[in-house]
Amino acid sequence: MKKISEAVETLIEGHQGLRFGFHHRLLNLSQLARFLRPSIEAQTHKEVTESAVLMNLSRLSRRAVPAPRSHEEKLVLDQVSVQSGLCSATLLKTPESHIELNRVFQGIQSRNGFVTVTEGIREITMIVEAENLELLLGALTAAPRIVHRNLASVGMTFDSRYLKVKGILHQLLEEVALQNINVIEVTSTATEFCVFLEQADVQLAFDAIFNRFGRRG
Repeated sequence: MKKISEAVETLIEGHQGLRFGFHHRLLNLSQLARFLRPSIEAQTHKEVTESAVLMNLSRLSRRAVPAPRSHEEKLVLDQVSVQSGLCSATLLKTPESHIELNRVFQGIQSRNGFVTVTEGIREITMIVEAENLELLLGALTAAPRIVHRNLASVGMTFDSRYLKVKGILHQLLEEVALQNINVIEVTSTATEFCVFLEQADVQLAFDAIFNRFGRRG
């Protein structure tokens, strides 16, 4: 069973931002202990107190904490793109909704329109161009649970060598979150990641992601 001290060190060493904060003494250790406690309980398989976590964080901070490793490969995106004028509808996942959405998907795809589907345990979301929203809604027997209008997306592609690098998708979402932007939906494949957000936020999201991770020259 992993000790609390080992779990704390594993979490700090495995997260570039936390490692940076420790090296430069930027972190409030009491708040960090509260934040890390659930993760430490998951690693140690036992209940731990915030005071125990704080004690181990304090010990670690007094040691020579390594700076962020300069040899770590920096994420560089192959492409960053924007798709505007989108809407989404989320409905309960049933055999009937599957059939109806498949028909809509095939119809839009046959005209080379934009359409994507995300499927969870209980729900399905279809995202289409605004001009196809009424087509989508009209094809449904049951009213959707949630409809979002005035959406846009920022799509990102990256090299497959990053698939073994920990925290890649977290870095991308973190950059959007730093701009106080609400992410409505996400989709992904092996080497593509897309965030859907309000149309009004798309330029800021694009600029933030491209300035941090975009390919230059």
